[in-house]
Amino acid sequence: MSEAELHILKGRLNEGKLNKARRGDLFTHVPMGYMKLSPEKIGLDPDEQVRAVVQLMFAKFEELGSVAAVLKYFKKHDIKIGIRPHDGPNAGQLEWRRPWVGTLRNYLRHPIYAGVYSYGRCQVDPRRQRDGKHGSGKRAVPQEQWHAFLRDELPAYITWDQFIANQRQIDNNGRRMAAMGAPREGKSLLTGLLLCGHCGGRMTVDYKDHAHGHKYLCMRLKIDHGGDTCQIFPGNFIDEFVGTQILQVLQPESLLVSLQVADDLQKERERLELNWRQKIERANFETRRAEKRYRAVDVENRLVARTLEQEWEQAMGQAQRVKEDFERFQREFPGELSAEDRARVQALASDIPGLWHAPNMNSADRKQIARFLIEKVVATVLNKTEYVDVTIHWVGGFTSQHEVIRPVASYRHLRDYEQLKTRTLQLADENKSARKIAEILNADGFHPPRNRPTFSAVSVQGLLHLLGRRSRCSWGNKELKLLPGEWLVTGLAKELQIPQTTLHSWIKRGWVHAEQETNRFKRWVIWADADEVMRMRRLHVCPRQNNLHQPFPVQLTTPKPRPVPQENTKAK
Repeated sequence: MSEAELHILKGRLNEGKLNKARRGDLFTHVPMGYMKLSPEKIGLDPDEQVRAVVQLMFAKFEELGSVAAVLKYFKKHDIKIGIRPHDGPNAGQLEWRRPWVGTLRNYLRHPIYAGVYSYGRCQVDPRRQRDGKHGSGKRAVPQEQWHAFLRDELPAYITWDQFIANQRQIDNNGRRMAAMGAPREGKSLLTGLLLCGHCGGRMTVDYKDHAHGHKYLCMRLKIDHGGDTCQIFPGNFIDEFVGTQILQVLQPESLLVSLQVADDLQKERERLELNWRQKIERANFETRRAEKRYRAVDVENRLVARTLEQEWEQAMGQAQRVKEDFERFQREFPGELSAEDRARVQALASDIPGLWHAPNMNSADRKQIARFLIEKVVATVLNKTEYVDVTIHWVGGFTSQHEVIRPVASYRHLRDYEQLKTRTLQLADENKSARKIAEILNADGFHPPRNRPTFSAVSVQGLLHLLGRRSRCSWGNKELKLLPGEWLVTGLAKELQIPQTTLHSWIKRGWVHAEQETNRFKRWVIWADADEVMRMRRLHVCPRQNNLHQPFPVQLTTPKPRPVPQENTKAK
């Protein structure tokens, strides 16, 4: 047969195969929970436990919301999936295997479980094929490109609407910018729910700054158009606010929640107990079958009898282990919820805030609760001030709008900065002390940055310094007489042109000679003659060769001995 004739024959075979698929009569392999009854017909798997595991898989995915969570649940309760191999020596025979995340995802994405006959969900892209690689180049295609799509043709485990909801949930769990993502263990509450009010994009979470908690930021305009960052703000304040709103919604439903939790716990235990009883029944069946095979063999044929006896003993041992595991499960999870258990559930449900803030309540659980109640949260920083407009879109269509104050680091980011500036300068011109200015500003409703509730004399001093003014106060150097070579931190930092925090770090490490006043000012006094000042300059500009873990040279971090002062007149 020539190559041209072979090509024509393959084309006719493929066309006949497609025509058969379009009629819904072509079956190759079927997933877990189904069985081929004939080359042109399939039905539900006759094994009751196989079908129960399939139903449990879909029920737990609807409850937990992610494939990984279903896998963890199956592993925790030692639940295996029933597979009938398509080829090999055990083709068509039931085997129980440990689940794998890819297998569970494929099952959850297969439309056959919704009663749909489909063919051509994955097709070969010639551009992606590789020579010598059988099956290479396959890729999933959209539903409109499938060769066959026939609804209500096959027995179903779930409805079509539930299947569509599952696909939407799996897509949202993806690690893509547009996807909500599965609830994970990060401390942020609104991951995947928070949208930027400026561009409408989904805000991401930054966990880099462990000291100050996580941040929410939106980089959509910067990534797509080369502009500036849309907005960035700390996450704790908005998480706490939305969490408070969630608790207010849940509190009136505490009794209903307690009843629902009790029912769910009861159903959960019934499902697990059914799985264990099916395991015991299967293990007992295998034991009886091994015994029957052993007793059917000629006793004098010891070569065969010994092997069958070992199989019988192994089956009995397996049945005993399954029975012991079931008894352990019954001790840990009693079959019926007692009145005491129901009272405990109701007591816990009545204290929703206590449950929400409980130490054993992980972040993933809080996120899952938030997603049950909230569709999205839109946040907009108003004119780069401390005020944030927060709109919560609740499940069911209700929308609530709020104005929340975020922490800002600078006075200039305060919305009322100009009024605060004018009022502070007016009070300073009236020769009022810093303490009195703080009292008046607090009475007028002003507040400092960083979410501090009120002004103090110290914060007023900082504000006046920012504004280039000094107030009438007793914070001067009149009570301190410095000896030759002694510096206050402010003066030495100005001389060296380095931050004051750097000097405080050197004091803590013992790299300079320093003493702290014992009076109420608690100022640090550093001794540094000309040689010490020169050493500090070299220390500040010392290169680290791009290795932050490389220590500084010892000669730069060791201060020279300080001569004994002849007089010490510092105020005590």
